[in-house]
Amino acid sequence: MSGRYQIVIKGYLDRNWSDWFDGLRVSYDEQDNTVLSGLISDQPALYGILDRLRDMNLTLITVMRIGPDTDPFEIKEGKT
Repeated sequence: MSGRYQIVIKGYLDRNWSDWFDGLRVSYDEQDNTVLSGLISDQPALYGILDRLRDMNLTLITVMRIGPDTDPFEIKEGKT
């Protein structure tokens, strides 16, 4: 089951890593931690991303599902 996730890791990763993390958006929080966010297709894909973070010896701060597979900014036809 797909869903939108937010993964926070300690420290700074350049935005160029987005492709390596399956196109997740790379941004930063107030503490200069890296925030990966976006649609993850299923649980195996999520575990694959977490495995990459582990293999890079990065410190995982949080993993949070932030919503279903729909874009929260998407404007639905017929709704205001």
